[in-house]
Amino acid sequence: MTATFGSLDISRVIVHLVPKAGRGDDGASPIQLSDVACTLQDGVREELQARLRGLLAASGRQIVEDPEADSKVPAVVRNFLESPGDSFVSASRDLAVILREAQSGANSGGMLLVAECSLENFPAILVVKFEQERGIRAALTAEDGQNTFDMQFLRDLFLTNRSKVYKVGLFAASGILDGVLHGWAADKQMTGGKVAVFFLKRYLGCEHLEEPKELTRRFYERSQEWINKAVENPTTKARYAIAVVAELQSQRDTISVGSFATVHLEVGDRDSYVKYLQDHGVPRATFDKSVTLVESHLEKLQVAFGNGAVVAFPVAALEDQSVVIEAMADSQTRLSITGEMREVKGKGTPGRRPASDADDQ
Repeated sequence: MTATFGSLDISRVIVHLVPKAGRGDDGASPIQLSDVACTLQDGVREELQARLRGLLAASGRQIVEDPEADSKVPAVVRNFLESPGDSFVSASRDLAVILREAQSGANSGGMLLVAECSLENFPAILVVKFEQERGIRAALTAEDGQNTFDMQFLRDLFLTNRSKVYKVGLFAASGILDGVLHGWAADKQMTGGKVAVFFLKRYLGCEHLEEPKELTRRFYERSQEWINKAVENPTTKARYAIAVVAELQSQRDTISVGSFATVHLEVGDRDSYVKYLQDHGVPRATFDKSVTLVESHLEKLQVAFGNGAVVAFPVAALEDQSVVIEAMADSQTRLSITGEMREVKGKGTPGRRPASDADDQ
């Protein structure tokens, strides 16, 4: 499931205050629920959309409903997405109550922002948990006798560069597949694209859609496939292959297909590459990297020729030019190796006996 987060449009927002509380803590501050959606002051909607679009594009991870979780959030979200509209306020209040019930004494309190929105023209719902800035106490205001929060106040509270702690869940109607809820989660507090277990599992009732090692393996394999299918120039092939290996060997703990294409590929190749990977199950959004399944493939490159010759060499040999690949006329390629030759030995297909041996049987 892919999404263009730039299409995320927010229509209504409501905020609830969910103070810190442990299970059975009768002395905890009471939850403060809004009765109506916030009045969005000038510019707040645009700021909110920009902030959340950016966070999801950079750190959003695909998640799926965990059938073993006992959270009520998936059911509330699914019911709302299947019949959006008048149920928005009641659904948001349910989500706030569920958050309070899921808390242990170790979980911080804060604000719960719920937004009715659309994603690629499908109904969607955003859930954002964030902590209040120090020294600021949120207070409900009243409009026509109904409780709500002032979004002008929230601009100062939430949309500041100091707001470092907040978690986001996004679900769209297009993500209900065979009755199972799919979506995205991001956690600005955690490093390396991780999402806190409390927010992901105990509250949202979800788990990561795929393991990082599987996505990393797919990135490596599909990148190699695209290079061999779409790139004709042998020098460019080698350069792109080196870039893939370098990306996987780097100290970065995440991979972004779009960023990789921008940095390493020629302009005319970028769209083709990104589309190929997306069509073959590699998300454009950033994902966590784990080279466990491909580590053994990162030591050497292998080049196969039409005449049956196969040459393997360390990636560093291309970088120090002890191996040189050159394009020639008529789709021919020259591979030159400079170095000390230490050994020559025959190599055949394992298990096959010479014809003379077979004749003796």
